[in-house]
Amino acid sequence: MTLDSGIGLILVLVIVVATALGARSWSWRRPGRHNLARIAIPVCWFGVAFVVLAVSHNQDVRYLAPGTTGLAVLAAGAVVAIRPRTLQVGVLSVAVVALSWQFVTFIAPFPSTGSITIAAGPTSFPLVLPLAGTQLDYTRRPGAPDDATPVVQALANALARLAPHRGLTVCLLESQAVINGNTLGFVAETRGVPLVFIDLSFLPHVTGRTLAADLSNCQTALYISGPDGIGRVGILNDSSAAAQITPAERAQFHRFRADLPVGDGLHVQLLERSA
Repeated sequence: MTLDSGIGLILVLVIVVATALGARSWSWRRPGRHNLARIAIPVCWFGVAFVVLAVSHNQDVRYLAPGTTGLAVLAAGAVVAIRPRTLQVGVLSVAVVALSWQFVTFIAPFPSTGSITIAAGPTSFPLVLPLAGTQLDYTRRPGAPDDATPVVQALANALARLAPHRGLTVCLLESQAVINGNTLGFVAETRGVPLVFIDLSFLPHVTGRTLAADLSNCQTALYISGPDGIGRVGILNDSSAAAQITPAERAQFHRFRADLPVGDGLHVQLLERSA
């Protein structure tokens, strides 16, 4: 898990610097249960959200937002402990300027000014502070395979062939940890690939005519070869388009373009509609 949202990294740096500078003022104080409790509350506020996200398959930093308030409270408390006051004001001023600039670059178009990169941990997962208004990248656990990006790249190639001047419509015939609108949509957006996903993974009461109409709107389709999944995903896929599609409807997408791994021994097939 990396904190590459910029704002989170700024708060972490503030906590580290302020704790180091305020260590002397803390050294003579007795911790006391009351002070420890006051520190434990924001630590748990952020820590629970961090741990839950760290063990998740999709480590989109947006899901860490509920814990950011706890991190901000810790940063504020660490700054208050800095002595002398002039040093406290200096650290606070730098943090406010960095956070303000970070916010402005996200909401307004600015010329690219590069980014500050702190090399920590594996080179493929550095801590990054973007200062150019760039979007966040798709984040995964260190060492976890990136199965989503190759799928989006294959769809980008299909876009160049089928609809170079407009967006490409993609049918998701069933759901999976990688093959879903949230994951693929996020990866496509961060890479500037104009894709429109139609989720056909749960159609419990659809008629054959309605399904045929839905499929007719799709230039491409993603079809997973293998088991339908277990638990909640398996229940959803029992009513998916992949489970209900007829051979004739399947034949509409007879152009087979790619077969890519998506984890758990499964592969997704990229199908294109016949001319």
